[in-house]
Amino acid sequence: MADRIAEGRLNKWYEDVALLIQPWIRDDSGKRTVQDVLTELVAELKENIVVRRFARYEIGEPEEA
Repeated sequence: MADRIAEGRLNKWYEDVALLIQPWIRDDSGKRTVQDVLTELVAELKENIVVRRFARYEIGEPEEA
């Protein structure tokens, strides 16, 4: 049982940290991920898209210069 708890906590941490498995912010249902939107955009544009960098912002956190 402890293994399942640890696995659940680890999966939740990955959802918060890894960009491609985070929920898409503009999706009200919360079921689409950033990877889903990226895949749809690649299919629409017929061009490969690579995420090279991203910045993570958190409400209440001061901006770094």
